[in-house]
Formats: sequence, structure tokens, C-alpha cells
Amino acid sequence: MKAIRLNFKILLALTLLLGQFVQAQDVSQYGTPFTGVPDPGDAVIYQVNMRSFSPTRDFHGVISRLDYIRDLGVNVIYLLPIHPVGTVNAFNSPYCVKDYMAVNPEFGSLADLQTLIEEAHNRGMAVMLDWVANHTSWDNAWISSHKDWYKQDASGNIVSPSLGWTDVAQLNFANDDMRDAMISAMKYWVYTSNCDGFRCDYSDGPPADFWKQAIDSLRNIKTHKLLLLAEGARSDHFASGFNYTFGFRFYEQLKAIYSNNETVEGIDNIITSEYNDASESNRVVHYTTNHDVNSNGTPLDWFGEKSGSMAAFLVAAYMKGVPFIYNGQEVGYPDPLYFLTTNSLIDWNLNPAMVAEYSRIIEFYNSSNALRKGVLTSYNTADVCAFKRVYENDTVFVVANLRNVNKSYTFPTGIAYQKKYDAFSNEAIDLGSGISLSAYEYRVFADSGAVIPVTGLTVSSENETVDPEGTIQLYAIPAPVNATYKSILWSSTDTTVASVSSTGLVTGISPGTTLIIGKNANQSFADTCMVTVTGIAVTGVTISKIAESIPANSTSQLSADVIPDDASYKIVTWESSNPDIATVSSTGLVRGISPGDALIIVKTVNNSKKDTCELTVTGTAVSGIVFNQEQDTVTGGYTLQLGYTIMPDEATNKTVFWSSSNTAIATVDESGIVKGIAKGSAFIYAETEDGNKKDTCEIFVKPGNEFTVYFSKPATWASTIKIYYWDPLPAGILPAVNWPGVDMTPSNGWYKYTFTNISFTNLIFNDQTKQTGNLSRDKNGWYKNDIWYDSNPDLVEINEERDNNFRIYPNPLDGNFTILLKSGEHIASMKIVDLQGRIVFETNLTAMQTNLNVSLLRNCIYIVCVKSNSYTHFQKIFVK
Repeated sequence: MKAIRLNFKILLALTLLLGQFVQAQDVSQYGTPFTGVPDPGDAVIYQVNMRSFSPTRDFHGVISRLDYIRDLGVNVIYLLPIHPVGTVNAFNSPYCVKDYMAVNPEFGSLADLQTLIEEAHNRGMAVMLDWVANHTSWDNAWISSHKDWYKQDASGNIVSPSLGWTDVAQLNFANDDMRDAMISAMKYWVYTSNCDGFRCDYSDGPPADFWKQAIDSLRNIKTHKLLLLAEGARSDHFASGFNYTFGFRFYEQLKAIYSNNETVEGIDNIITSEYNDASESNRVVHYTTNHDVNSNGTPLDWFGEKSGSMAAFLVAAYMKGVPFIYNGQEVGYPDPLYFLTTNSLIDWNLNPAMVAEYSRIIEFYNSSNALRKGVLTSYNTADVCAFKRVYENDTVFVVANLRNVNKSYTFPTGIAYQKKYDAFSNEAIDLGSGISLSAYEYRVFADSGAVIPVTGLTVSSENETVDPEGTIQLYAIPAPVNATYKSILWSSTDTTVASVSSTGLVTGISPGTTLIIGKNANQSFADTCMVTVTGIAVTGVTISKIAESIPANSTSQLSADVIPDDASYKIVTWESSNPDIATVSSTGLVRGISPGDALIIVKTVNNSKKDTCELTVTGTAVSGIVFNQEQDTVTGGYTLQLGYTIMPDEATNKTVFWSSSNTAIATVDESGIVKGIAKGSAFIYAETEDGNKKDTCEIFVKPGNEFTVYFSKPATWASTIKIYYWDPLPAGILPAVNWPGVDMTPSNGWYKYTFTNISFTNLIFNDQTKQTGNLSRDKNGWYKNDIWYDSNPDLVEINEERDNNFRIYPNPLDGNFTILLKSGEHIASMKIVDLQGRIVFETNLTAMQTNLNVSLLRNCIYIVCVKSNSYTHFQKIFVK
């Protein structure tokens, strides 16, 4: 059989191509950029703490277990920081970076790291490095050579971050030179180690505009597909360009369910808020442990030993996250793995059955489009986590008992009485109305039978020849022929020679040889075809102009002639040596940005031939930009034009780019018009295209019109109540919602939802199966028994107790009143509640007669509740 594991055959073919590839690349690039980096939603991430991972506690120890990691179903390895650790004021933390451009000798050499990454790539796994951008060690060279790169106190002393991390020094992100050095260091590792992305430590620390600047620069490395994980939960991370954020709130909610018996339904609000600002490809990493939290307790400690922790992992992995494993959790390692020391060492033989269960969960994840890409619908109850994931015709239903006692669960409509298959046992099941679950039991139901694993793979041809722009169709045939999941991932080792589509269609591009690789879904099997592209090779390229001079903010069209005229593939790429001076489009259109000199470079598609044009941009450079005021205020739902001045007035290029630190509070358009979204504050950034000069204006958003609707749930309705709204006024303030809408919040026997910055909306209350008619509201309202009330009918209908021995006087009152308790009573509690059910005044009564001042209360009717050991008394009062 020709099918093989990712091993000798592919390594040999890659070796044969390596000489050709290296000649075609920038000399600073080590190795071959990895073409098998998964899409963000397809990742399975495995975190490695080298100090606990192996007896050698180094890169070689990781290399020795790469096959094991791959066989778990992992396709992304994430290494804790690999840099030298500082020793001044330090705790031996790998997050105390002494040198961003070096490898910690504790773990090995640069060559060892390169080997680890290369061997991971050979097994179909990408590698992310941990990056610490917020701070450095106190003995980092930057401390002495660039003191201005750090934040300083009033006395000029460099300070630590405000979080109490005394072993590190806080960097100053207002310094552009520091930013540039940090970004250059990140790019250095992409080229030098051939890594596939970064997990960015404490990403909530550096400002959003730094991350956008860094990520835009990294994404310009077109040879690499990079995965970028923000170890943070700030709402602007996705807008900055991160693929992932970290699920801190999901983890804490999961812990609270297990440890504090909180309702499972609380997960729904967490996931909704996590994905508020996410695009379709973004993901939140849900974990049950990592290096930070593991020292405070392992999954076995927090999530109910082995069975409970497996249920927690399944929920984290399947419920709109990506599977994330911290080394050792899959074997049920019971002790903390401290990342500051080498005191712990994982025993990999502890629990083979648990490893198999992790592998089974991940294998089904890798094979299921629904779990990786599907729309999430939650059917959680107080004790059972239940949800559906749907992608096209693929549906998966998950139900997991998160309690250490037996629980029953009633299936929702559309799942009950359906024929399903157990995703792990292949058992066909005719579901009834519900299911009984033992303690921490989980079940996963699919539309088709269980997975029949792939055991091999064969590509239809070993060698093929194609002309430039010609095509050939390759096929990859998994074994056995009845394998459940037959999807194939195709890649080319040199896309400048030939590309390959997701269906195996190979297109010749330029003369040369490349290896076409077909892999099964979890990348455990692969086979190859060597493709040779024939034709007439390019021998040179020339630009139409040797030199050019243009004013800033103007354009000039350049053209390129590829030699010879009958070359088979004449595609070229354009770039500028200094985009701050001038940019160039893919068609050779040059645009002057700021006065200065730059080289415009044209390259043939395989970068082997190039030519340059010396460009001079003339004009007056921008020296600064200043807002007319440092702070301003706007009302929610309204707009504000920000005024600013660019200096000098005769500057040639006055183009300004705008951004907001928090688009959930305020947005800004390309003209500097700010729109208030929600109460709070946000920073609006203005940056000139010429010179990247910046200024900041803090915007305070005042609440606009606000009203709350309350709903009294009928006894026959389910406990989760949603509100669906449409056509709110003014338009464009609230995000559109899909049926059945958003969750309402339980409140004193009612369900409530608050609308902000609008004056009117249509709405429907529902429990996803039952619903009210079409309603509308423009002010506070209580909806009960098909009637709107302007005040809480439950409070208005309170029957006042009358007792001649109990008195509240005077009534009506104008700020002062007296409470006289019953004879013999000297201690009682007293609350004053408004007609919306809110407590507005509360105190303890310690005498039979008490004089009180409530002059701060507005004119209204209130309910006074006095409670002693022997009676409770309600009485209406009117404050004049």
C-alpha cells in the first residue's frame, strides 16, 4: 500500500525540494513556511510547559513526544516563553523576558527550537510561541539603553505594571521606537524559527492600536499563515486582528457551576458576551486548565475528579470554543505543574483510559463540521448543559450532566422522538421525550453512525507534469473505503510553482517542481504527488521608470516588463521599501504619503528576478495633529463631529485615520464623526497617514433615553424567557437580533430587559416555543396576563395591614416621618420600596418610636415594609 504516516517519504521529498526553495526565498527565512496551518475554527491547541513536560525539561523532550501529541488529535502546539529569563528582582518566571532575540539555554539552542518546529510541521502540527509584549525583566538591555521605552514615575524611576508584578518593568506604548522594536522582534521569530503564530501574554495590557499595528505588520508576511491568540478578554481584540481571545469568564462560570452549585444556564450569557465583537472565523479558547490556573488546582480538583473533569472538557471543547489541553491534564495528573520551577514532572503512564477518552472527544471534534463551524443553540437547564450545533446538513446534540448526582433531562422539540446515533459507540438510538443521566454523564448524538476511523491514504498519482496555467485533477482515497469522514486537506510546498484547490485541482503557475500533499481531516495520514511545471522561465524584469518624483498625497502609475516576452508566467508583485513614505498597489500604482525617499520594488512571482525605481516624495511633512479639546461628551444614540488641527497648516498630506478604543461605547467614522453607543468612556484616536502622528480625545457617553420592560412568566412557560425586538427607533442604535431574541434577566419574580438609547420598539416575549402577540413599548412597563401596566401591579396590589397599635405618620409626608411599633416591640427591620420594586431606603429600627428623614426621595408613592419577630406590616406612603 502506498499510504503512509507523515514520515520518511514526505521528509525525503521535502529535502529534495529544499535547495530550490531556499534559493527562491529571503535569506532570513529558515526552513519552509508551513502550509498546513489550520483555519482558526479547526484548531486543537496543546500547551507545553517544558519545565514539567519531560525528564530533560527542554526542546528535545518535547520532540520525543510529538507523535503522542499528534495522536491525541492536536494540530497546534503552544510553547511557554522560550526566551532567557531575567535574574534581577526575579522569580524565575518565563514571562520575565531578558532578551527578545535569544533562546533560553535552559531549553536548548536556536537549532533545537528550529528542529522542534520542523518536526511538528512534518507531523501536520503548527507551533505558536508565547509572546510577552507588556513588560520586560529588570536586566533586559532595553532598561539601560532605552529608558524612555519604559513607563516612569514623577521622579523618573521605571515602574512595574500596576498589577503588583514587581519582577518586571512596564513598557511605554506611547514610544513609537519601542513599538517598532517589539514588532521587529516578533517578525524575527516568524522568519528565524519558522513558527506559525503567537499566544500574546496579558494582551489586555498593551493598547488596542499597538496590537493592530503589530498584527497588520505580521499579516504582511505573505509566506506565513499565522494564528494569533490574545490572552485577554477585551472587546477590541478581534478588531485588532486576533484570531482568538481567552475564555476567562467561561472558565470561572464553569468552576462556579461545579463548586458553588450555580445554574448551568449562566453559561449562555457568558458565550453571548464573548462573541459580541467576533467575526465568523473568530473563536474564544475555552479551557479547563492552563499554566496560570493549574497551580491553584487541577481539573480533578475543580471539576469533580476524572468523570466530572471529562464532562467539563467536553463542554468547553464543543460549546463554541476550540479544544485546549494543558500538558498532563489528559493523563489526569493530580498535582499542580508549577511553571516557575522544575519541581514537578508529568507521569505519562498514569491513566491510559483517560488519554483515550480525550482522544475520542477530540477525534469526533476534528471530524464534525457542526462542532467546528456550526451555529450554537443552547437548551441548558439549571443542572444540565445541553446544546445543538448545526452546519449545513450536519447536526450534533450534546447533553452533559454537570452535577455529581443523577439528573433527568427533557429533550427540546426537534430532538425528542428522533432517530440519532451515539457519536462514540455507533449505537442507533430512537430518542424518547428525555433521558436520565448519571452523575457527570455526557452523551453526544449525531445524525449518522459513529466514526469509522481512517487507517491510510493514497493519492491517485505519484508524478505529474503540467503547463503554466494548465490544470490536473488529483484524488486522495482514504482507507477503508467506508471511513466515516473522508474530507481531504490539500497543500503545495511551493505555491509559486503550482497551487492546489480544496478539491485537489492542481494549477501550474511557473516552471519548477513542487510537492502536492493530501492529508485526512486530522492530518494523521498523508500521501504525495510530485508535480513538475514545464514552460519558458522568466529571465528578468524591468520597471518603466528608473526614478520618479511625486508630491505627497498624489499618485503615479508604474509598469513592469517581464523578459522574455513569451515567458510562461509573467505575474509580478510590487512592494515599497518604506510604506511610511510611499505605498504601491498590486498593479504598480504608487501613492506618496510623506516627504522622503523610498525604493519601489517589482518581483517576479517566485521572487527570483526583481527591479527597482528610486522614488522621491516632495511636499511639506506633517509635524503633528492636535484635537481641539482633550475630552468631549455625546449622548447615546447621537453623533459629534470632532475638531482637530494638523500642523503645519501647509502640510501636503492631511489624510487622517480614525479608531475607537471601545466600539461598544462609541464609534467613529472616516470623517471623525463620533457616535455614542452606550454609557461609559472611550478613547478616540486620530493618526495621520503622513508621519503616523497621533492624538487622543476621551469621549464620555451620557445615557440616552432608557426604559425597562418586565414580563410575568405564565406558569406553563419554560424558565428561560427571551425578548425579540424589531424596528427600534431611532434606527441603527441597537444590533439586529435573530429569533427568538436575547435572554431576559430574572428580577423579583419578573423577567426584565432594559433598552438604552432608543425611544420605541416592537417586541415579543417568548420561551422559544410559546410567545405573546406583537407588542410595542416606549417607556417602563410591566406585562402580565396580556395587560401592560405602567407600574408594578404586584406592589400596587399589596394589601395594607391596619393595626391601631402600629402607626406611620404623617402621611402624606414632606421629608420627615415617624414609625411607632406595636406595644412591646423595640426591634424591627424597615425597607422603603418604589413601585418598580427597587429598595430606595433601608434601616433597622431599635426603639418603639423612630423618627426618620427621607427628604432625598422624589415625590412619589412608596411601600413601607416593617418586619419584626412577630409580624410584617405593609403600608403605602406618599412623599410630597
